[in-house]
Amino acid sequence: MQPVAKSYLGHFSTQPLSVLLKQHRLPMSALEANHILVQQGYLMLLQRPSLKYPGHLRTMRVLTQKGLLFGKNCGNPVHPVHTSPQFYVELFELLWDQVLRGEAPVDCELHGQADKAEKIPVAVNIK
Repeated sequence: MQPVAKSYLGHFSTQPLSVLLKQHRLPMSALEANHILVQQGYLMLLQRPSLKYPGHLRTMRVLTQKGLLFGKNCGNPVHPVHTSPQFYVELFELLWDQVLRGEAPVDCELHGQADKAEKIPVAVNIK
C-alpha cells in the first residue's frame, strides 16, 4: 500500500466503526470487528481509571501505528484520557480488504481471555 501523506489524512472525514460496518453492509458487530482489528494489530487494548467507580479500570481501544493509516484516535470531553478510534470513511474499504486478506495476526495474549485484564497495558498510573 502506498502511504498517504499525514497532511492529506486531515481532510478525510471519520466515522465510528459501527457506522461504517452498517454503511458497507458487513455482517458483523463492532465488537467482533474490533476483536479482529486487535488480532491483526490495527488496534490495541489499554486501560484507564473509571470515573464512575474509583479504583476500577475500564478497557479502551486505541489505534496502533498500523491503524493510524486508516483512522484517528478521537478524544472524549468527559474523560481526559479516554479515546475512541474513528476510521476514515474514504479508506475504510481499503482497510477491510486488508483485514479480509487475513494478514498474519499479531499474537494477542487476550484471545479468549477477556477476564485477565492485568495483561492489558495501563494507560494511566492510579495512585
